[in-house]
Amino acid sequence: MTNVERASKLFVLGSTIAAVTLHAILATREWHELPVVLGVGALLTAVAARRWTGALQGGLVGFGFVAAGAFSLAGWRFEWHSLVVWLACVLVGMLARSDLRWRIPPPWRFALIGWALVLAVSWPLAVLRELDFSLALLDDYGWLNPGVPMPPPTVALWIVHVVVVQLVGILWFDWLCGAYTSERRQRFERQILLPMGGAVLVACLVGVYQGLVDVHWLSGGPWPELGRATGTLGDANVFGMVAALWAPMFLAGGVAVIPRLGTRTAMWLGGIGLLIACGGVWMSGSRTAFLALAVGVTLIVAPACRRLASRETRPLPFVLGAVGLLVFAAFAALIFVSSTGPGERIREMLPPPSVEGAQGLARTLWNRGWYGPAAHLMIRDHPFVGVGVGAFHPLVGQYARLAGSDVPFDNAQNWYRHQLAELGLVGSVPWILWVIFFAGFLLRTHGDGEQRFPAAVAKGVLVSLGVASLLGVPAQGPAVALTFWTFAFWYIQLAGGPRLHAVTMGPAASGWPAWTVVLLMVAVYAAGTFQAARGDLRVPYRSTRWEWPYAYGIENAGEVGIADDHRWTGKRAVFTLAYPRGRGRGRLRVKLSAWLEYPDAPSRHVKAKIWTYGREPVLDATGWDGSRITRYIDTADDEHLAVVVETWVERTWRSPESKLTEIENRGMTLAWEWVDPQGRPIGPRSGAS
Repeated sequence: MTNVERASKLFVLGSTIAAVTLHAILATREWHELPVVLGVGALLTAVAARRWTGALQGGLVGFGFVAAGAFSLAGWRFEWHSLVVWLACVLVGMLARSDLRWRIPPPWRFALIGWALVLAVSWPLAVLRELDFSLALLDDYGWLNPGVPMPPPTVALWIVHVVVVQLVGILWFDWLCGAYTSERRQRFERQILLPMGGAVLVACLVGVYQGLVDVHWLSGGPWPELGRATGTLGDANVFGMVAALWAPMFLAGGVAVIPRLGTRTAMWLGGIGLLIACGGVWMSGSRTAFLALAVGVTLIVAPACRRLASRETRPLPFVLGAVGLLVFAAFAALIFVSSTGPGERIREMLPPPSVEGAQGLARTLWNRGWYGPAAHLMIRDHPFVGVGVGAFHPLVGQYARLAGSDVPFDNAQNWYRHQLAELGLVGSVPWILWVIFFAGFLLRTHGDGEQRFPAAVAKGVLVSLGVASLLGVPAQGPAVALTFWTFAFWYIQLAGGPRLHAVTMGPAASGWPAWTVVLLMVAVYAAGTFQAARGDLRVPYRSTRWEWPYAYGIENAGEVGIADDHRWTGKRAVFTLAYPRGRGRGRLRVKLSAWLEYPDAPSRHVKAKIWTYGREPVLDATGWDGSRITRYIDTADDEHLAVVVETWVERTWRSPESKLTEIENRGMTLAWEWVDPQGRPIGPRSGAS
């Protein structure tokens, strides 16, 4: 099974590299210097990683927490897709000292490998689907996908961004398991945790400054107008969650240096670090981050007291009282600061003290402004393979309309629901198993001796993120995702989990049954995803459920009407014809005529096809001389609001005046109109081209 293991790792790495490459190509349109910056960064990373692998990776991952601030200082506009440079360099750093064997411990090995394979095999299908399987649309920014406020290349960019974040996170966890064995925990803490924590502290200090002094400094997007601090992460929600997850870590850091600095000094340092992180959470205005902070801090109070009491420290009551008073006073002051903290947003959600109020709050938290009902409709329509990785955001507006409302581009407001909607039951099996197995590991383990308190801190952080993920999708942010995987690895080391060897072998790692199940599941998921991508989830087919026109490869694509008497197509064309208003759909037909204007068509016959929804053939000519052909398309389907028409010709023709039109290489010439059962025209024409 070694060959299968290496092949799976190679496939995941290759898919990740391809996604990063496509991400960079698509993002170059907005950031012209990206190829140079990415190339130089990747080259320097590859060279440096050969000598300083661990220290370099810690610095690289830590840089991601201050990247947005660094971009602003450098005079570049920061966007979410700018992080591809950081993620690519982290990936290059891992590849510089990696091999083709998975290092994930056996209890979670096949769950995470299966998850990675599902992502690796499905994202190309999701991208191609949004491009309608036409690579020519990869550079078409002139129109928007139906129901999505973005052109096809931007939709593709979002999909690969989502996939890169998830795949790099899993590969990062795998790399940590191989680079830091159980005997190298202190080196891990020094090389990885320390630079990450330092970067987060800088981000929190900047966030506090933004909230107290100048909310526009090193910030951008909609956040300054909302009065919400972004720190050095460029996104208030991501910044707030990062600060919340690292807040207990700063207190743990203070406890860790007690032997060197003494209890009083160490606890003051830890308390100040905790206070700064809490201030960052507050200034971000993120309610989900505030929940994570509350859960994480609450879970470490008792372990902290036990740790300090075990040292028989006389000043313990004074220290704890002083730190508690300091935190209370700081929060009391922050409430009156003119910054949008989560307090007001939380108060807006509080129901009246009644059963009906509690029920209303529960519905609000579950539905989250129609994002929940939209996700439930996605799951209902595509329960087995989902709507595609990264596709929830582009599709949520369409499904929210079916649920009864309009919502902006956003996630499902629940990580578990979001994953299920995108990957379906089959694709979700690996991550569900990972959550169950790792949650069980958290519940039944704890550190021993000196590791007991830091293990409790890591556990509290992981639990807080799991709870917060019930009300949001914080791991959508790359900084949050890498924080999670880093803390998960750290907890395994502290809690005495499976020993992290350089190579994990044995029955659990190399057995045929497990590999057979994983590969079969991935194959079934890939086949189902491809079928859905060519079926109901295909973009032109989706558009027929709403009154959103869709057309490309046809002259004046934005003006396709219910009737026309002369319209050129290219080699391939796809367009929708909306039903005339106020007419019974099942009683109408489309009269479609096609001919060729090629001068040599009578002597050089052409292959051509026309088909409609469900790939039902309308014309399948193997030797067409170009003469006019008329066909009728029946519309007995009451589920859709339009008819999809697709055309293809074997070759095209370019006339001298072709350069005057958008279709230079001409295929068919079409004419169409809606008619009643007796063949009488219905509705006005859109005008000849």
